[in-house]
Amino acid sequence: MRQRFYKHKYFYNMLIKFLLPVLLSITVVGGVGTAVGYSYLKTELDQTNQKLLQSTLYSTELMLSELDSLMLAFDINPGIINK
Repeated sequence: MRQRFYKHKYFYNMLIKFLLPVLLSITVVGGVGTAVGYSYLKTELDQTNQKLLQSTLYSTELMLSELDSLMLAFDINPGIINK
Protein backbone atom coordinates (compact mmCIF):
# COMPACT_ATOMS: atom_id res chain seq x y z
CA MET A 1 0.00 0.00 0.00
CA ARG A 2 2.80 2.38 0.91
CA GLN A 3 4.60 1.68 -2.37
CA ARG A 4 1.44 2.55 -4.30
CA PHE A 5 1.22 5.88 -2.47
CA TYR A 6 4.81 6.74 -3.40
CA LYS A 7 4.16 5.83 -7.05
CA HIS A 8 1.22 8.22 -7.17
CA LYS A 9 3.17 10.93 -5.38
CA TYR A 10 6.10 10.48 -7.75
CA PHE A 11 3.72 10.58 -10.74
CA TYR A 12 2.08 13.80 -9.57
CA ASN A 13 5.43 15.42 -8.81
CA MET A 14 6.72 14.57 -12.29
CA LEU A 15 3.45 15.70 -13.88
CA ILE A 16 3.70 19.08 -12.19
CA LYS A 17 7.41 19.33 -12.93
CA PHE A 18 6.96 18.80 -16.68
CA LEU A 19 3.43 20.03 -17.29
CA LEU A 20 3.66 23.36 -15.48
CA PRO A 21 6.39 24.86 -17.72
CA VAL A 22 4.51 23.74 -20.82
CA LEU A 23 1.27 25.29 -19.63
CA LEU A 24 3.02 28.52 -18.65
CA SER A 25 4.75 28.82 -22.01
CA ILE A 26 1.49 28.14 -23.87
CA THR A 27 -0.24 30.81 -21.80
CA VAL A 28 2.49 33.40 -22.45
CA VAL A 29 2.67 32.66 -26.18
CA GLY A 30 -1.13 32.72 -26.41
CA GLY A 31 -1.31 36.07 -24.64
CA VAL A 32 1.33 37.63 -26.87
CA GLY A 33 -0.33 36.19 -29.97
CA THR A 34 -3.69 37.57 -28.92
CA ALA A 35 -2.23 41.04 -28.30
CA VAL A 36 -0.47 41.10 -31.68
CA GLY A 37 -3.55 39.80 -33.47
CA TYR A 38 -5.76 42.41 -31.81
CA SER A 39 -3.38 45.20 -32.80
CA TYR A 40 -3.18 43.97 -36.40
CA LEU A 41 -6.96 43.57 -36.64
CA LYS A 42 -7.58 47.04 -35.21
CA THR A 43 -5.17 48.59 -37.73
CA GLU A 44 -6.78 46.74 -40.64
CA LEU A 45 -10.28 47.74 -39.56
CA ASP A 46 -9.27 51.38 -39.21
CA GLN A 47 -7.76 51.39 -42.72
CA THR A 48 -10.82 49.68 -44.21
CA ASN A 49 -13.18 52.12 -42.51
CA GLN A 50 -11.09 55.07 -43.73
CA LYS A 51 -11.27 53.80 -47.32
CA LEU A 52 -15.02 53.27 -47.04
CA LEU A 53 -15.48 56.77 -45.66
CA GLN A 54 -13.44 58.28 -48.49
CA SER A 55 -15.46 56.31 -51.05
CA THR A 56 -18.72 57.50 -49.51
CA LEU A 57 -17.48 61.09 -49.51
CA TYR A 58 -16.47 60.83 -53.17
CA SER A 59 -19.86 59.36 -54.14
CA THR A 60 -21.73 62.05 -52.24
CA GLU A 61 -19.70 64.84 -53.87
CA LEU A 62 -20.27 63.27 -57.29
CA MET A 63 -24.05 63.14 -56.76
CA LEU A 64 -24.17 66.73 -55.52
CA SER A 65 -22.15 67.98 -58.50
CA GLU A 66 -24.52 66.15 -60.86
CA LEU A 67 -27.46 67.74 -59.09
CA ASP A 68 -25.90 71.16 -59.60
CA SER A 69 -25.68 70.62 -63.35
CA LEU A 70 -29.27 69.30 -63.46
CA MET A 71 -30.49 72.29 -61.47
CA LEU A 72 -28.83 74.63 -63.97
CA ALA A 73 -30.50 72.75 -66.84
CA PHE A 74 -33.92 73.01 -65.18
CA ASP A 75 -33.45 76.73 -64.49
CA ILE A 76 -32.50 77.49 -68.08
CA ASN A 77 -35.26 75.42 -69.71
CA PRO A 78 -38.43 75.18 -67.55
CA GLY A 79 -40.09 73.06 -70.25
CA ILE A 80 -38.06 70.05 -69.13
CA ILE A 81 -39.94 69.98 -65.81
CA ASN A 82 -43.30 69.75 -67.56
CA LYS A 83 -42.19 66.77 -69.63
